[in-house]
Amino acid sequence: MIQSDKKVMVFGVFDGLHGGHRAFLKQAGTLGELVVVVAQDATVETMKQKRPRISLGHRIAAIKDAGLADVLVAGDLVQYSWGAVRRYEPDVIALGYDQKGLKDALKIFQEETQVPFDIVVMDPHDPEKLHSSILHADVAPADTFDVFKKKRIAEKKKRFDKGEYLADFVYGANDGIITTFAVVAGAAGAALPAGVIVILGVANLIADGFSMGASSILSMLSERNFHKSLRQEQEYDIEHNPEIAREEVRDVLKRWDTPRESIESMMLAITRSKRRWSDFVLREEYNITEEDTENPTKHGIATFTAFVMVGTLPLIPYLFGVKAEYQLTVSIIATATALFFTGAAQSLLTVKKWWFKTGVQMLALGGVAAALSYGIGYLIKTVFHIVI
Repeated sequence: MIQSDKKVMVFGVFDGLHGGHRAFLKQAGTLGELVVVVAQDATVETMKQKRPRISLGHRIAAIKDAGLADVLVAGDLVQYSWGAVRRYEPDVIALGYDQKGLKDALKIFQEETQVPFDIVVMDPHDPEKLHSSILHADVAPADTFDVFKKKRIAEKKKRFDKGEYLADFVYGANDGIITTFAVVAGAAGAALPAGVIVILGVANLIADGFSMGASSILSMLSERNFHKSLRQEQEYDIEHNPEIAREEVRDVLKRWDTPRESIESMMLAITRSKRRWSDFVLREEYNITEEDTENPTKHGIATFTAFVMVGTLPLIPYLFGVKAEYQLTVSIIATATALFFTGAAQSLLTVKKWWFKTGVQMLALGGVAAALSYGIGYLIKTVFHIVI
C-alpha cells in the first residue's frame, strides 16, 4: 500500500471479492495506510435479511491474501456503534459510490461526537456489472437495489393489509359456523321441528353476528384511545421531564447489550427528533407502533359478514326444504366442509404448508362443540320430557 501519514478506513461486507471490491480498495489505498473494517455475519444478516455467502473469517482472509489492506478489522456487532473509528482514529473514511446510508450515519456520528475525519467517496468501477447487490439479489440485472427494495416493501404492505381483514374473516367465520351448528345440533338433539331450528339459527346469526362486529369495533376504539393516552403521557415527559425520558432510552439500549461506550451516542441520535424519541420508547417499552390508521368499522363489518355468510351453511337443508331424514346429515356435511376450509384459510396468515393441520384442528374443535350441543339437547329432552 502507499506510504503516507494519513490513516484511511473503509467499511464493507466483501461477500465474494470481485473486481469492484478490488478497485475500491486499491483506490482507497492510494490515500494512505488502509484499515479495512469487514462486517460481522450478524450485521450483514440484519442489513440484508440473509446471512453472507462467505463467513467473516474467509472474507477477511480473501482481502489479506490479495494484499489489499494494511490492517484488517472485524466490524462491530452493533451496527453504527463505530468502535473501529474510535479505536483507530482514521484521518479519512473512504466510501463506495453506493454507501449513501453509511455516509449519512457517519455525518450524524461526527456531529454528535466532533471526531475529526474527512469523508470521501470513491469513483464507481463498472457499477452496472460489478455491484454485489446486483450480482447476488434475486432480481433482474436491470433492477437497481432501490427499485427492488421499493417493490418488496410494497408487496409486504399489500400482503399485510389483506392479512388484517383475512384475520377478521377467519375469526368471524369460525365463530359463525360453530355457534350456528351448535344451535342446530342442540335443537336436533331435542328433536325440535325444522321451523324452530330455522328461527333459532337465524336469530343466532343476526344477534350474535352483530354482537361480534360491534365488539370488534369497540375493542379497537378502546385500544386506540389507550395508545393515544400513553403517547400523550410520553410526549409530556419528553417536554417536561426530558432526563427521565432519556433514561428510558438508555435502559432499552442496555437491554440490547449495546456497548457501554456507544450508549450515549445512540441515545443522542434517537432523541434528536421528539417524534422518533416518542416512537422508540412506545415501541420498545409498550410494544406500541406508529399511530394506528386502521378503520374499526371495516374490521367490524368484515367480522359480521363472515359470521353471517359462513354461519348460514348449517341452516341450508332446513331453509331449502331438504327431506327431514336428510336434514341433519346434510347440515353436518356442510358444516364439516366449512370448518375445514375456514381452518385451512388460517395458513394464509402463517405458513401455507400447515393448511391441512389447521383445517383438521378447526374441524375437531367444531365437532366437539356440536357433540356437546347435541348431547345437551338430547339430555334436556329426556330428563325434562320436553315435547313440542
